[in-house]
Amino acid sequence: MIRVGLAQMDIVWENIEENKKKVESLLKDAVSAGADLVIFPEMTLTGFSMNTSLADYYKEQKHFFSKMAGDYRISIICGLIAPGKKDKFENHLLMVDEEGREIMEYAKIHPFSFGREGRYYTGGDKVYVCSWHDTALSGFICYDLRFPQIFQAVSGQTQLIVVIANWPMERISHWDTLLKARAIENSCYVIGVNRTGKAGKLIHNGHSAVYDFFGERVSPLSEEEGLVLADLEPDKVSPFRESFPLLKDRRMDLYKQLVAEIK
Repeated sequence: MIRVGLAQMDIVWENIEENKKKVESLLKDAVSAGADLVIFPEMTLTGFSMNTSLADYYKEQKHFFSKMAGDYRISIICGLIAPGKKDKFENHLLMVDEEGREIMEYAKIHPFSFGREGRYYTGGDKVYVCSWHDTALSGFICYDLRFPQIFQAVSGQTQLIVVIANWPMERISHWDTLLKARAIENSCYVIGVNRTGKAGKLIHNGHSAVYDFFGERVSPLSEEEGLVLADLEPDKVSPFRESFPLLKDRRMDLYKQLVAEIK
């Protein structure tokens, strides 16, 4: 059994120091609740900002999360702005364990062109599966949720996939539906952690959630800032996949070759 805390933050716009205080408060709540892992939204300490000068604080932010994890003896997943290639930047998901050791850092593959993210951030080109507490885990970021191919690329090896986001209220029904769909089609746990509060003209209303391998939501639904708790049983993923062998019936070799005929 793994207890996960979904830290549904109201991120203070581009105010790293104020957001650090929120992070530490939520970590204290998670520790008190007996959580093993706490997950924060995309660009945790800045909000979904196109101000790429904030990448100057990349190393400082990594150090902060590593220290918090070690101090509170809890694993953390968070988001941050990172230096990239060719004078551009990257949107990262970072995971550190309870000793503060980095075990995964993923660069968002799909910048959100509708929100101008692609003007400032380059997309990553790698997916990862890491081992944490005998659980195989992968992570993605926000807009990635709309692209099932990358979930299928990792799901054969994972029991748990995490998505961190700054997903606005006007499209929250998509968030709810896609999280559930990714869990169903990949026969694994899918966790989505979204922010709350206002960022410019956008309003965010949380809906952070855990869906199990059957597509059932196993966490309470909240639209307020705070910690959402859920208990997971990753060791039940493999037996479920054996009883309902969806993944074994995939034709991945064939899918790569298929091109639609236009008649």
